[in-house]
Amino acid sequence: MKVAILHQDLEWGEREIARQLQQKGFTVNLFDVRTTSLEDLTQTEELPSLVLNRVYASVANRDYRDNIKILDLLLSLERLGIPCMNSYYTSQFDYSKFKAAKRLKEEGVSTPETLYVGCLNTETKDRITGFIKKYGFPLIVKRDMGGRGKDLQRIENEQSLYTFLENKFSPTAQHEYAGGFVVQEFLKPTRPFDCRLAVFDGEFAFSYGRTLISRVNNGDAPWLASVKLGSRMINYDPTPEEVALAISASNAIGAIFNEVDMTQTEKGPAIIENNPTPNYDETEIDRVAKAVDLIEKTYCTTEAILR
Repeated sequence: MKVAILHQDLEWGEREIARQLQQKGFTVNLFDVRTTSLEDLTQTEELPSLVLNRVYASVANRDYRDNIKILDLLLSLERLGIPCMNSYYTSQFDYSKFKAAKRLKEEGVSTPETLYVGCLNTETKDRITGFIKKYGFPLIVKRDMGGRGKDLQRIENEQSLYTFLENKFSPTAQHEYAGGFVVQEFLKPTRPFDCRLAVFDGEFAFSYGRTLISRVNNGDAPWLASVKLGSRMINYDPTPEEVALAISASNAIGAIFNEVDMTQTEKGPAIIENNPTPNYDETEIDRVAKAVDLIEKTYCTTEAILR
């Protein structure tokens, strides 16, 4: 029983997943995506029975090229018949907020309207102008590929929007990150917290809330949920409508494993982001155990199919 875990910086979550899998009798090998090739994974006496992608979307905060590399690896592994969790298909949506939003819209899942901005030229500016006319301000701007609040802004006017984008598309900034940005409709929350719902293999697994904060101390009402930036995790039991929406979002992107960020608006719940590769810390050992149980279940199903 051999599992390969792909990661970038080796964080507590990957070490704990590996430890718990080993306790269940799995042989676990850890591979740093920065130094790993397809041959490293496949030119062995025994191919991995399952490959876990633990390269977060937020890895793009450090080097977005590692996210691009992991997609290439996942695609190549799947072509060799090696199952990956999550798959190449799902990971595309993990690493592109625009692709994820477009896919959810196609499936009728409530999520903010989203515009992709890959550069600043006349055509792009025309599309931004049309988006502003339709949705007004404030707007949300963030990296298309990334996470943990990196370059996430609530923009209040057109001048601020173009100042932000012009800075991010400067040669210096593009050297650090060239993955594009998204401009999103701002959905005003109707309660002081959002919620995160885990969906494992099409079923609700667990949930919690995150208190809303303001990104800057300018008197604005809290609107952002990010534990990394200061939100507190709170107990929360979702409504049946929220559970159904989280399952629909996970199914839309083909995720076996997903944690869905959701806000409540005047029109009902809406998906803010999918997180097929969530991070964990030392306070979440029980959640890791549930993830490992899913991995074991997936492995057993895979083995049965192969036999």
